[in-house]
Amino acid sequence: MALPLLIRRNLLAHPKVEITPKGVKRLIRSARWQFFLPRSECYTSIAIFLFSCLTVCFLTSCVAFKKGYEDATLESKEHELKVALSQIRDAISQYRSDHGHPPFALNDVIDAGYLNEFPQDPFTGKIDWVPVWTECPPTTANCKKTIGNIHSAAIGKATDGTLYKDW
Repeated sequence: MALPLLIRRNLLAHPKVEITPKGVKRLIRSARWQFFLPRSECYTSIAIFLFSCLTVCFLTSCVAFKKGYEDATLESKEHELKVALSQIRDAISQYRSDHGHPPFALNDVIDAGYLNEFPQDPFTGKIDWVPVWTECPPTTANCKKTIGNIHSAAIGKATDGTLYKDW
């Protein structure tokens, strides 16, 4: 019988193999013929393989969970920013309708009682809103600039692709 040397060595080392053509055929038909491992070592290999698969699945789910958490945090900050801008713009609009002109400074809105205080920008963590000043017509001689709108001072892009400073 002309078996390669490695197989012959493993056959001789394997305790349950007869060195007869029938014994070799039985070994080749068995599920463990490639490994020539005793049962306990075979189960250890399977356990290591399963542990490796579970570890890869766990790490993949951790990465996906972290990404989902970061996205949810960003979306909640964006929602806070929209709410804060809406509150300030509503107060400016109320001031305009009650006084007949927009406020001359941001503190005019607070002094008139339309807001108790300005909300913080959730991205900068400060009260650093950027007022958009209205332009005076060139024909008006005694014109004061007023606040027409307000924007965030945050730097960066939103999830919809727009800039926070343009909100």
